[in-house]
Amino acid sequence: MVCSGCYNPQKQVKLRSPSLKNMTKGQAQETLSVIKFKPLSEVQKHIKSDTCYLHFSTIEGAAYFFNSYNEKGINLNNLQFTVNPMQFPNGTVVRYPTTAPTPTHKTTHTPTQTPTQTSTQNQVAAAATTSTSDEWKLSTKRAIEDLDQEIKRISSSIWREL
Repeated sequence: MVCSGCYNPQKQVKLRSPSLKNMTKGQAQETLSVIKFKPLSEVQKHIKSDTCYLHFSTIEGAAYFFNSYNEKGINLNNLQFTVNPMQFPNGTVVRYPTTAPTPTHKTTHTPTQTPTQTSTQNQVAAAATTSTSDEWKLSTKRAIEDLDQEIKRISSSIWREL
């Protein structure tokens, strides 16, 4: 099965920990296997890197995970990880929507959390109660901003070539 998160930064989240540096990809996958979140489809890690990349099947899944843990990180198997956004190839940082996953994407196991993380999750869930119209407006605005940045990048590269 092909990972739908590959080559799509909006469906990915970075996890960092000094403990990852000496782990193989298999060891990192085993450490992260306690995350039982349906949209998580793949874990990628490079040799001797302190970063691994979580690939999700949906943008909403990546957004929910990022918004749940980006402030305080996540503790898994007594290892602390920081959660960071991905970047597009042009260097623009991914802006994850503030929506909760649909009911079919439930976490069956909750990793060790601090009270602040639980509070953050409640805030994310509360944000999901906004109307579909508001979500559409927000996602449309973000798409327009991303397109505007891409147009500027392409335009400047064309002018450099002339």
